[in-house]
Amino acid sequence: MIFLDADDDVEEGFIHARWQTAIKTQADVVIFNAWRTGFGTSRFAVHTKQPYAQPLSGHEWIRHCVTHREWPHYLWLQIVRSSYIRDNELCFQTGKSHKDILWTVNLAVGDGRFYLLDVKDYSYRINAASITHRCDYYDVRAQSYIDVITEIIRLAELRSNK
Repeated sequence: MIFLDADDDVEEGFIHARWQTAIKTQADVVIFNAWRTGFGTSRFAVHTKQPYAQPLSGHEWIRHCVTHREWPHYLWLQIVRSSYIRDNELCFQTGKSHKDILWTVNLAVGDGRFYLLDVKDYSYRINAASITHRCDYYDVRAQSYIDVITEIIRLAELRSNK
């Protein structure tokens, strides 16, 4: 499974290249890098502190992200094995903002095989007109952050995630 944002750009062969990486690494979840654009002609890597080109478990990846203070939770950075989604009964919360944060936490909690690759074949566009940047959406975002934090704390307290 691959998720894309409608206002972003991908390079030629994007899906095929990601699929090939997933097959080659036998990963349940492959997380790629991307360019963040929207600041004139400048572009920046979305993340810089990930353990590239090495397999790890979901729990090992969460530990790495927490200790390095970098959490690339974006759906559009991931290709996920569909059986992994089914086996872990992963789904999105209806009507909530920040679905990608909890989705990615739950991917990692499933403790499957993760692989990170520093390939930037995706360009994430900062769009001032998107729903997440609208002033009338700030209250929804704030409440959703509280819900996300509450769920992360609940998951962290489970014996299987210690």
